[in-house]
Amino acid sequence: MRGSLFFVCLLFSLAVALDNGLARTPQMGFNSWNYYYCNVNETHMANAMDDIVNLGLDKLGYNYVVVDDCWALRERDAQGNMQSDPKSFPHGMKVLADRAHSKGLKFGLYSSAGYTTCAGRAASLGHEKQDAKLWASWGVDYLKYDNCDRGDVPAKKRYGDMRDALAATGRTIFYSICSWGTDGVAQWGAQYGNSWRTTDDIYNGQDAVTYNIVANDVDAAYAAPGGWNDPDMLRIGNGGQPIGLDRIQFGLWSLAKAPLILSCDLLKLSQKQLDVIRNTEVIAVNQDALGIQGRLVYDSPNQYQIWAGKQSNGDQVVAVVNLQSAGATLRLPFNLLKFAPSAQLKIRSLWDHSDLGIFSEGLDVKVAGRDCVMLRLTPVIDVSDKIFRLQPKGLPGGMRPSDQNNVNGNVETGSWNSEARMKWKVLDAGDGYVYLVEQKNGFYLDLQGGQTAVETSATTFTFTGHDSTKWKIVASPEPNYYKIINKASGFVLDSYKCNEVGENPGGFAGGFIKTWYDVNTPCQQWLFVPV
Repeated sequence: MRGSLFFVCLLFSLAVALDNGLARTPQMGFNSWNYYYCNVNETHMANAMDDIVNLGLDKLGYNYVVVDDCWALRERDAQGNMQSDPKSFPHGMKVLADRAHSKGLKFGLYSSAGYTTCAGRAASLGHEKQDAKLWASWGVDYLKYDNCDRGDVPAKKRYGDMRDALAATGRTIFYSICSWGTDGVAQWGAQYGNSWRTTDDIYNGQDAVTYNIVANDVDAAYAAPGGWNDPDMLRIGNGGQPIGLDRIQFGLWSLAKAPLILSCDLLKLSQKQLDVIRNTEVIAVNQDALGIQGRLVYDSPNQYQIWAGKQSNGDQVVAVVNLQSAGATLRLPFNLLKFAPSAQLKIRSLWDHSDLGIFSEGLDVKVAGRDCVMLRLTPVIDVSDKIFRLQPKGLPGGMRPSDQNNVNGNVETGSWNSEARMKWKVLDAGDGYVYLVEQKNGFYLDLQGGQTAVETSATTFTFTGHDSTKWKIVASPEPNYYKIINKASGFVLDSYKCNEVGENPGGFAGGFIKTWYDVNTPCQQWLFVPV
C-alpha cells in the first residue's frame, strides 16, 4: 500500500507542476516595455545588455534580457514564420540572442496567446509549434506570453498549447504567462508556466504599487520554487517615482518572491536607485531557497502595513511600510509574527546593512513618509550551560540514549518520564557550536564512529572534543523550533524516518535518531524545553 500511495502521489505531483528545471527562485532581469514601449530597437536591447554587465547587475542575478512587443512585423513570411521588423531590428533576433549569450546573459522574446499582439503584430495562437521551433533555433531562453486578441479560445488551451510546443523544441525556455490575473490563472499557473501575472499592468504611484502587491497576496499559496506569482514589472527609474516608493516596491516584490524585472534606461538611474536594486541583502530575500511568499500580516488602511515572510535559515524578514506622507514611528509587535512571548530576536536593517540589537516583545520602527523599512529577525536562543528536554515537533517526548548505562549507545526518541537520560545540558564548544551532554552518565551526543556520511546514527560517547561532538543550533522556519546541525558532517539531526516520504512524519517513541539532509521536515525541528 505504501508503494502504491507513493506512486499515486508522484503522478499527482507531476500532473500539477511544470518542471523544466527553471525558476527555482524568481527570475530577475530587464524588459523593454515600460520604457521603450513600441519604439524599441536592437540598439536599445544591445545597450541594455552592456549596461547590465557594466553596472554589475548580472553578478546579482539580473540575467534575462527580454524584448517586449513590437519586435515582429504584422505579417508572417511565405513559410508562415514570424519576422523581425527590419527597420528596428535589421540584424534579427538570433544576433541579439548570440550577443546576450556572449555576455553570460539570457535572451527573451514576447508574443501573445492570441491572433495578434497587444500592439497588433503577429502573434502565436494557432502557430505554437512553428513559432516555438523558430525561437529555439534563434537561441531564445525566455518567453513572455501575453493575452491579447484571444477570441473565445479558453486560456488553458492557449497557454497549454504553447507550454507543450516549448517543451517539444528540446530547448529549455523560461515560460512567463501574462494573462493579467484572469481566468483564475494562479490556481493552474504552476501546471503551465514558470510565472504568471496575477494583476493588470502596473503604473507609477503608491496606489498602483500597493494595489498590485495586495492583489498578488491573495494568491500566495500557489507560489513555490518552479512557479511564481507575478504582480508585474518594477517601476524604478520610470516617471520620477520617489525613492521611498522605489524602496516600497523593491522590498515588497522581494519579500513576495515576485520576479524582479527592471524596465528603464539603466544609465539614467540615480545612485540611490542603484543602491535599491543592487541591495544584496534584499535580493537574498527574494532568492531565498525556501521559496515561501511573504504575506501581508497587518494592514491599517492608508496608514501603514506590515509584511512578513519565512526564510530557509529560520529567520523572518519584515517590511514595515508607511503609507502616510509624514514620517512616523510604527510598532512591530513580535506576537504578530507568531514568535513565543519570551522570544528574543536579533534584528538587522537590510537597506543600510546595520545590526540594531537584540529585542523582545516588539520594536518601534521609525519610517519616513511613503517609505519602508526592511528588517531581518533572527531568533536568539540562550542555551549555554542550561538543561533541556529536546523534543522533535509532533512528538510529546524527547531525545534519549537507548541504553541507560553503556557508552556508544544509539540515541532515540522516547516518551517523557523525567529520567536523567532525557535531560541534556548545553555547553559552549566555541565558534558558535555547543556540546549536548545527557545528564545520567555525562556522555556527549556524537555520531556513530565519528562518521560524516548522511544517515549516520546519533550516539553518546565520552568526551573527545572532535567535531562530530559539536553541534550548531539554528532557528527553524517554524517559529520557536530549532535545527541541530553537526559540525563534522553538516547534516541535521533527524528523528526516526522523517527522511522517508509518507513514513511516520511525526516520529514515534523508540525510533533511532540519525543525520539527514536539511529538508525542513517536522522531525528536523526541535523544541528546547527547559527542565
